[in-house]
Amino acid sequence: MNKIKHLNFKGEIMEQEEKGMTLIELVKSMLRRWYIIAISTILGILLGFVLAFYVVVPKYSSSAEVLVQAKDVNDNYTFLESQRAVETLVYLFTSDVVLDQVIVDLGAQGEGLTVAQLSSSLSLSYKSTSLFIRITYTDTNQDITKTIVNQVVVTAKRLADDGVTSPLLQNTFIIVKNGNEGKYASPNKPLYLVIGFLLGAIVGAGTVLIIEFSRTTYRTKEEIEKDLNLPVIGIIPEFNVEDE
Repeated sequence: MNKIKHLNFKGEIMEQEEKGMTLIELVKSMLRRWYIIAISTILGILLGFVLAFYVVVPKYSSSAEVLVQAKDVNDNYTFLESQRAVETLVYLFTSDVVLDQVIVDLGAQGEGLTVAQLSSSLSLSYKSTSLFIRITYTDTNQDITKTIVNQVVVTAKRLADDGVTSPLLQNTFIIVKNGNEGKYASPNKPLYLVIGFLLGAIVGAGTVLIIEFSRTTYRTKEEIEKDLNLPVIGIIPEFNVEDE
């Protein structure tokens, strides 16, 4: 505990230990007001439950895969040339040229869609040691995810094979897996519940700390003796009075 100095009525400088709480006292306070922490934790879990199941709109995703197979100057398929073509093809799938044409090819289903919306919902993943590229489309509409991801792949292949984007991309990849029915992607409901539990417990513990540190009463007889410089000669214990 820190020491603070003050003047008494005689003008003498006296040192007094500043009130504080030990770890044991803090734990006892938490146990004494366990109901505050419990209620706060339950409310946090309920909040996470409501957000996960009723507030946050669920999203679904569908994925398709292509295999890159590029040729060298001798018109032979090689692993090295295919590796070099991977990043170019990744850019191709998200380019405005392809996405503009995807909206056109979708017809009525693409009405209201913009290139920015398609681009933000489209994600691609690949490894430098692999020639496979996975194209994933995520949306709140489960039925349209499969349609759009397949259309993106088909449109990109047609534009590449026809040489519309670049003659260098002709016949550089094949479709090995079409998108299936959209699968549930988010929100992560168990994670919401865990976060709600943790936040509720933290808020409850913080509330108990605020209550304890805002108390102006004495907690122990030692505090009284230090403040008044007088010995405590007796303590009245807590007891319950029962009616006869």
